[in-house]
Amino acid sequence: MGSVLLLIDNSNIYVSTVQYFDKDARLSYDRFENVCRGNDVIIEKHLAGSTPPANDAFWSRMERIGYKVHTYERVPDGYGHKKEKGVDMAIGVWGGAAIQRLKPERVVLLTGDRDFIPFTGLRDEMRQLQGHSFELDVWSFSDSLSSKLEKACDHVYKIEDYKERLIYFQYEDGTIELFTEREKRIEAERIALLEAQNAAQEKREAEKAAQDLIRAKEKATEEKRKAAAAETRRKIWAKIRQGGLVATGLAIAGIALNAVLRRDK
Repeated sequence: MGSVLLLIDNSNIYVSTVQYFDKDARLSYDRFENVCRGNDVIIEKHLAGSTPPANDAFWSRMERIGYKVHTYERVPDGYGHKKEKGVDMAIGVWGGAAIQRLKPERVVLLTGDRDFIPFTGLRDEMRQLQGHSFELDVWSFSDSLSSKLEKACDHVYKIEDYKERLIYFQYEDGTIELFTEREKRIEAERIALLEAQNAAQEKREAEKAAQDLIRAKEKATEEKRKAAAAETRRKIWAKIRQGGLVATGLAIAGIALNAVLRRDK
């Protein structure tokens, strides 16, 4: 088994994780250790970050599980905001000293910041002067990874490729949801929404079909009424015409009878 020195820029990873996913997303350092070390042993681990916010519970927990924690207060930048000061330098100083002291076979750098390119110079210098050196592994989100650091390091690992194992979500009410759990919940909610939409569509179609049936029945009833009315009118006109023919016949007979009577006189 080889030896591993772990260096984490908490501020960079926190911001990158939130930007890549959402405000509730977090990266599990416990799980990250298991993933990045492989079959090797982490001999020392450093975590640097800035305050505020001063999450004492977080920093205390990291110290309890063996991290050497380095925190620095944010300072005003003159534009109504605050910027970090000292985090990158702390990782560089403490990390460089640990490399010289421990001589690890691998250095795992959890950040994509280009300010850590000097580690590659230290690696090359140690190799040249001592004949051996460390390999530099960089873990970062692809959209926050310095192209220069990517080219200069030995291995690059994209965090998003390991999101199922490394990412979780911590909500304002304190509940925690693993990435895979969240994906399952979102998929279940998507399916439920789709089913609800389909049910609503089916209901609308059923209501429309019922309305169409009512209108069809009303139309058939109206057509039947019109047909009955037309038949009634036909019969009436038939009787009228029949009555007219009888009257005409009687008139002709009367004329003939009058003619006979005049002749007899």
